[in-house]
Amino acid sequence: MILPTHIQKLLRHKSGLNLRLSSDIEALQIEIEKTTNEHLSVNTLKRLIGFIHDEREPRTSTLDIIAKYLGCDNWDILLDTYEKHKALEEIKSIINGCCFYIGEIIEVKYRKTQHITLQYTGNNIFHIVHSNNSELQEGNDIELSVVNE
Repeated sequence: MILPTHIQKLLRHKSGLNLRLSSDIEALQIEIEKTTNEHLSVNTLKRLIGFIHDEREPRTSTLDIIAKYLGCDNWDILLDTYEKHKALEEIKSIINGCCFYIGEIIEVKYRKTQHITLQYTGNNIFHIVHSNNSELQEGNDIELSVVNE
């Protein structure tokens, strides 16, 4: 398994490495070990980045070390955090530049099958009134900094 592109991008951003050369992977291995106190072999990282072709699925513990390096407790939380971030970015792009009044209810549909109902509470904060097939949870508040009052 090769890591998803967005995870590789996060690794490049955090490490400051291009991850295009074998020496980059070796440097990443050292950085991960220093940060997490966990060991991943250089060859494991090469498989995950795509330097070595291998169809084997990585161990959960391996993915958890990657997640820990990127600031999450485990792999599932890392993926969930990314999906929520992606959903928020899509919603921001849909409502960018709109003007809202406090108490206004907005229904946003995105990704063909997902939609949420938001109530604007002021100061760029929206309360999620209803969530259908979305990563965003009903009852939570989200901040969308694109709002004009």
